[in-house]
Amino acid sequence: MSAISLGGAAALRREAPRSRWRVALVAFAAPPLAYLVLWKIVPLLYTIYLSFTAWNPLRRPQPLFIGIANYVQAFEDTQFLQALLRTLLFTAGASVLELMLGLGFALLLDAKIRGGSFIRSLVLLPIVIAPAVVGTIWYMLFHDTIGPIAWLSRAVGLDIGWLRDPNIAMFSILLTDLWHWTPFMFLILLSGLQVIPRELYEAAAMDGAGAWATFRHVKLPLLKAAMLGALVLRSMDAFRIFDEIMLMTGGGPGDATTTTSVLIYRNAFKAFQLGYSSALVVVLLVVTAVLYLAYMRLVQTDGSVAASAKPRTTETK
Repeated sequence: MSAISLGGAAALRREAPRSRWRVALVAFAAPPLAYLVLWKIVPLLYTIYLSFTAWNPLRRPQPLFIGIANYVQAFEDTQFLQALLRTLLFTAGASVLELMLGLGFALLLDAKIRGGSFIRSLVLLPIVIAPAVVGTIWYMLFHDTIGPIAWLSRAVGLDIGWLRDPNIAMFSILLTDLWHWTPFMFLILLSGLQVIPRELYEAAAMDGAGAWATFRHVKLPLLKAAMLGALVLRSMDAFRIFDEIMLMTGGGPGDATTTTSVLIYRNAFKAFQLGYSSALVVVLLVVTAVLYLAYMRLVQTDGSVAASAKPRTTETK
C-alpha cells in the first residue's frame, strides 16, 4: 500500500506543473481571444446581419429584413461603382508610386553616404504623424488663400485649384499620401537591402558587374518578396483612406474625391441608411479579401523563386 501511495504522490507531483501550465496558458490566451471575439467577430457578424436589413434608426426602431436588396442596390448604384473604381485606381497609383520612391530612397541610403543617418531620420519623419494631422497640414498648404503651394503656382502664372478643381483634387490627395506613406515603403525595403549578404556584392564586383547589373541580378531578385509584402500592407491601408480626404475636401468638389470609405460614412452617419452602408462594408470586405489572397499568392510564388535564385553577375556596367 505504501508503494502505491508513493507512486500516486509522484504522479500528482508530475501533474501539478502541467496543471499550472494550462492555467497560465488560459490566462494569457483569454484577453486576446476576448478582444478578437468582442471587437472583431461580433461586430463583423452584426454588420453582415444588418446588410440584409433596411434600418434608419430615426424612422424605424428595429431593422426590417429585406434579403439581398441592399446588395442589388449596391451593384446598381453608379455612385458606389464610381467610388469603388476611384478607390481602386487611387490604391494602385499610390502603392506603386510609393514603392518606387521608397525603393529609390532605400538604394540611396543603403550606400555609405555622408549624413546618411540624418537624412534617414528626415525621410522617416512623416510616418509618425497621425493621418488627421497630415490632412490638416496639407489642407493649409493647398489652400487657395493662405497655402504656399497655391501661392507659388500663381507666382509662376498657373492658377491651379488644388482642392477646388475636380480634375486636380484627387491628385492633391495622392501627393499628400505619397508624402505620408513613402517612408513606410522605404523602411521595409531598406531593411530588406540590409539583410542581403555583402559577400554577394563583392562576388558581383569581382565578376565585373556594374551598379546596374548588381541591382538587376542581385538586389532586385532578393527584394521581390519584401516589395510584394510592402505592396500588400500598403495597398490594404490605402484602400480605406478616409481622414485626409475628409479634412482636405470632404469628398468634393462634387464627388471627385469620394472614395468608398467616404461614401459609407455619408450613408451611415448622414443619411442613416445603416442597412445599405453595412452591405457596402461587406462588399468592400470581399473585394479586400480577394486582393489580399491574390497578393499572398504572388508573395509565396516570388518568395520561393527569390529564395532559390542565384545572382547573375556576368553583365558589365
